[in-house]
Amino acid sequence: MCTWGTSKVIHVIRRNHPAYPDGWHEMHVDACLAEYVQKMNDLGIVTVGCCCGHGKSPSEILVSISSTETMDREGYHHYPYRVKGGDRIIHYPIIKEQEQS
Repeated sequence: MCTWGTSKVIHVIRRNHPAYPDGWHEMHVDACLAEYVQKMNDLGIVTVGCCCGHGKSPSEILVSISSTETMDREGYHHYPYRVKGGDRIIHYPIIKEQEQS
């Protein structure tokens, strides 16, 4: 886990997002999740938010529901997650740091 405010810039996919045109965009994410989230995006999985939990809660990655088939094909587990403004799915990553805890 990283401390709150420790971030790293990665490139993520945005599709049908009101604030961003479709395509790749730089985003700041928690440093300890950066490589994991980047890999998901590189596989075509559209991530819409993430948090490592900073030692207080489990890591979670919110994903566009349009990426369900890709997540299934790539072996990522996911669960329904309803939010205002649209459905998402949530993924709880297993990060090496968490496995060691």
